[in-house]
Amino acid sequence: MNNPDVDLRVVNRILEESEEEDNVVNFRVTPSSLKWKLALNTFSTLYSMGLNTSAFVEYFAPFLGATALHLALLRGDVDLIELLLDHGADPRIKDGLGRCSFEYLKIYGPFPKVNGLMNRATMTLIKKESTIASMTSPR
Repeated sequence: MNNPDVDLRVVNRILEESEEEDNVVNFRVTPSSLKWKLALNTFSTLYSMGLNTSAFVEYFAPFLGATALHLALLRGDVDLIELLLDHGADPRIKDGLGRCSFEYLKIYGPFPKVNGLMNRATMTLIKKESTIASMTSPR
């Protein structure tokens, strides 16, 4: 499913222009104003306590600590998910509620195409990390 609110060309351009910056694709949402800090922390706390009967709580609780990949999974935007994974989005990162992208698939999915993409992205990241670790470890 494609989201009409997202222009993939714009997202792709932003990701390409910021490739030199350290891990922009995995940037986590952090509120800057006191109002949003209080609101998102309140919603996250209520959600964690199981008091997620309100649409506001259900919608805003995952935002704290979420990455673009989390939010794309929340909205079910398969094309955006694929673009983010192609640019190195890490599906293992946990949001403010402690949920990784695979848990989002269980809650908001299923997206069979995305499942395969995320598994491939995870394996690529693990291989890259093990290669870097073997190159930097003393022999």
